[in-house]
Amino acid sequence: MRGLKATLLGLALACALGSALSCGAAGDQVELRLFPCEFEGIEPRAVVVEITGFDADGAVVESFEVGFDDIAAAVFDDGYATVGYRSDAAVVTARVRVGWFSRPESGTIAEAEAVAVYESQTVPAHGQVLSLGATAGDCAELAGDGDGDTGDGDTGDGDGDTGDGDGDTGDGDGDTGDGDGDGDTGDGDGDTGDGDGDTGDGDGDTGDGDGDTGDGDGDPIDLPMIGDPCDGLFAFQCVPELNGDAGTALRCQNDELTATDNFAFACDGLCPDNVGTPVEACAGLGTPAQCLCEPPVAEGCDQVTLGCTGDGHIKLCFNGVVVIGTCNNCSMMGGYYTCSR
Repeated sequence: MRGLKATLLGLALACALGSALSCGAAGDQVELRLFPCEFEGIEPRAVVVEITGFDADGAVVESFEVGFDDIAAAVFDDGYATVGYRSDAAVVTARVRVGWFSRPESGTIAEAEAVAVYESQTVPAHGQVLSLGATAGDCAELAGDGDGDTGDGDTGDGDGDTGDGDGDTGDGDGDTGDGDGDGDTGDGDGDTGDGDGDTGDGDGDTGDGDGDTGDGDGDPIDLPMIGDPCDGLFAFQCVPELNGDAGTALRCQNDELTATDNFAFACDGLCPDNVGTPVEACAGLGTPAQCLCEPPVAEGCDQVTLGCTGDGHIKLCFNGVVVIGTCNNCSMMGGYYTCSR
């Protein structure tokens, strides 16, 4: 166990008695449920968990990192691993990073082969459950540098970064508009931003020359629509707007996208730094829809510069007022602002 704190975490079937992370959800702990990705269809063998707890004012209360080695396959029989977190009484929200390893020995977050990041998680009372939903089924879809994409706990988790293919963002083997993508978002078979060359090359604008979504014949970006099929694993998708306006969230219900007015409710406790009020609008393109919140002091949209802020957030306009949300790897594609998980 590596920790900045002796009272930490323990994983089911790999407990560390007396630490702040321990098995299950005892009355003096919060039960964290970790949903793993898979390495070529095989569940991970080790995990490292990093937790940073914040108080009501957004100040750091505690921060620690703990690894668990040689995880037995039986740990994931119910689809997740259970970790008990004995949080400090002052902790209100937490940032959790979960690093997965295909080998039996864990390492640091920076050494993890796949990292899922969960921002602004509301920490429930001891004895309650905080479910950190799966951000990807395949570990290859997650960055392994500790600065991975943001997944949500209770509010729909993501599954695939915008524009990746067979490699990392920006490489020549399956990135946004590359020529070798073969199935993921941004591939060469007609998905968002795919293509037979680099972004903007081929026969026209961003993407391929086959007439598909975002292709080189000038077609627009393929936006989610009511009635589209969806994966029930992801609760919400976002339909973005142009010109810095906030998008509209759609809910995945019965494997079909439907209109919803419950997105703000689902975003409760997920405002950046736990400050502000969630609104019925979203950021991002498709999956996952990112929560947006109105700050305590409202600003008119004409008073600020809308778009990516450069610090992992985004400012958009909703009903004439600036709203802000978490937006990792914020960028623009086809006139729309996009965020990765």
